[in-house]
Amino acid sequence: MSKRRVIRGQFIVFVAVVLIAVISVFKIPSFIVSKDLAALGYDSEAQKAIVSNKLSKLLIDNQYYSDYLNAEVKKDGFNAKYAELYIFRDELSDFEFNLYDKLLLKGYSAEDALNLFKQLPNYEITPLLVFDKTNVDGYISDCLSHSENSADSLTFSNDYLKPYENVITIEKVAADTLVSSKFSLGNYEPAKLVPLSSTYASEGVKLENEAYQPFLDMVEAMSQEGLHVYALGGYRSYSDQEIVYSQNEGGIKAGHSDMQTGYAVSVADTATNSTASFNKTKEYAWMMENAYKYGFILRFPEGKEAITGYKFTPYIFRYVGKDLAGKIHKSGLTFDEYYMLYLYDY
Repeated sequence: MSKRRVIRGQFIVFVAVVLIAVISVFKIPSFIVSKDLAALGYDSEAQKAIVSNKLSKLLIDNQYYSDYLNAEVKKDGFNAKYAELYIFRDELSDFEFNLYDKLLLKGYSAEDALNLFKQLPNYEITPLLVFDKTNVDGYISDCLSHSENSADSLTFSNDYLKPYENVITIEKVAADTLVSSKFSLGNYEPAKLVPLSSTYASEGVKLENEAYQPFLDMVEAMSQEGLHVYALGGYRSYSDQEIVYSQNEGGIKAGHSDMQTGYAVSVADTATNSTASFNKTKEYAWMMENAYKYGFILRFPEGKEAITGYKFTPYIFRYVGKDLAGKIHKSGLTFDEYYMLYLYDY
């Protein structure tokens, strides 16, 4: 046998060994990954999508599986950033993705955010955007100890809001501006106040021009159904709010009242001429169902005192504009939550 033939044979063997080694490097680990993902329950199409999204290690190391993720990971537009949310929830929407992102912007870690989604419903997570940043484990324990909590009513053992601390001063006031114990108007005075006639209000009541006509339209619509309300109060200056606050324990501090914007109105029904039991009237029921159509929302709803920071006040309605009022009404959130979730610039 010639030396050249021996060398050629050795080269072919060498190339074959290299090819086998290369194939092994790529194929064997891939086979193992597919096998491990299959063992967890992921189908072949999902396995390919998981590998493509670089989620194999996360899922295998944590032994994560969900039917929801198995289905969603195969769809166009799947975002691997939220992969673990699919493990802890049976359904997700842009609401949850936005809430998760805002928690991170608020300063919570990804681990904290995922822990919240794992153990709590949305209605107990969203208030954290309003509250001061807090210990997540303690907050979860607090929520779990209140099994009576629901989307309509929340109770906490601790105060997470801390009113009038870490206050942000509002630079520009508009219909959609949140005013609260955390957001201050300072000495702001509306530029376009319009007085309401005695047909619709007590003497001296004024509203910001943008809210003026919508209020009249709402009152007229109610009157068509035999229901009658009028405005007891509207714009209230900083100095007047100081007086009210000094006389009313648990009231709203000057600079933090919606009434100072000119976009808020306190109402009463003409039959009783009182706010004390307004929530027991047909007028109140009508406004809760229809006020948003005219741009108004109930500012301090019942069951959400821990979030708004103030007691249930059935007679104060805030104009925020028809579009925003409709969205807030549909969401079931307080103005505070909706603002921090969708409107606040972190």
